[in-house]
Amino acid sequence: MSRINKCVKSIFFYCLEYGDESELLGVTQDWVSCFEQQGLNVFVVTTHLRTSSKLQDGRIFELGGGSLVQRIRALTRVFRTTLTILRYRKNSAVFYHMSHKVLAVQGWILKLCGVHQTLWYSHARHDFMLPVANKFADLILTTSSLAYPLRHSLIVPVGQAVNQARFANAKPFVPCISSRIEILSVGRVSKAKRLEGIISELDGYAKNREISVHVYGPILDQKYALELSQLAIHSNIDIEWHGEVKYHDLPSIYKKYKLYFTGTDKAIDKAAIEAAMSGVIVMSENILLLQSLGLYTFYSSGEQRQIPIREQFGYLIRANDETLTRMAIQTARQATEHFSISNAIKLYFQNTNLLVCNH
Repeated sequence: MSRINKCVKSIFFYCLEYGDESELLGVTQDWVSCFEQQGLNVFVVTTHLRTSSKLQDGRIFELGGGSLVQRIRALTRVFRTTLTILRYRKNSAVFYHMSHKVLAVQGWILKLCGVHQTLWYSHARHDFMLPVANKFADLILTTSSLAYPLRHSLIVPVGQAVNQARFANAKPFVPCISSRIEILSVGRVSKAKRLEGIISELDGYAKNREISVHVYGPILDQKYALELSQLAIHSNIDIEWHGEVKYHDLPSIYKKYKLYFTGTDKAIDKAAIEAAMSGVIVMSENILLLQSLGLYTFYSSGEQRQIPIREQFGYLIRANDETLTRMAIQTARQATEHFSISNAIKLYFQNTNLLVCNH
């Protein structure tokens, strides 16, 4: 832990790694709101929010981004924000939300000057700049013990940080399972999502009922998407591609569905947590995720083992409405308690010696 900057008044929040402006704005707003509730002044450093009326313009530093030329120009702006942070260094800290590249560039000088730096990183994969950033970070926050690909002296798993105010559903609907079943999946379509799991596992069930998988998110791997479509035809399962979705539209999308599938096995799928907060029952072979949502005991019947998707689906279609309602309510409550941004910020302060100044 850092022995400097015990009393902080301000936090510089970097949020750069999202391509969709809607998601960038939504994620930034969620974190800024929760940090401000702690009594902190929040300075936002981001790519294209300067014109947003939903954040205070006086506290926004726009770096730019996009093309290679724009990114090179952004470097000069990075150093300008570095100088601003140094002016506030006695009572400030820096929080990099998936912004390890900026940490790699400016982290060395801030570390020398005793500014506490935290990196939020939720991918198991990395590029050549992450090891550099890793050296300068005082604290790594990540989704699970398996989600951060490098070693560090202080790694704290906090689950996926989701704004419960945006997704929480106080009264989850009764998820009655009928003969026509729609399964939701949200995220960028690539092999890392392992969507073939839900299609191949439900092959036998599709003979007696109509099953469709609805995928929301940009297709990053066209060849993989084509393979999934062909597999779905062979398995008698419909797959519908809804394309990219705006972040602010997600709450209304989750309300349309009763079941959610994630094939992500190492990290905790953020969209799965958002769906769970909305009262949607999650299917996954990620034991840690199922345990965190309180679903593992339902699916496993007391056995300690990995539960195939086929068995999870079989349990759900056999369960009565009362059991399904209990599952929906429990998963919403567990997701809100363990995967909220406020919980992540609580763990952030518990694992540093930073204290919010009262004046």
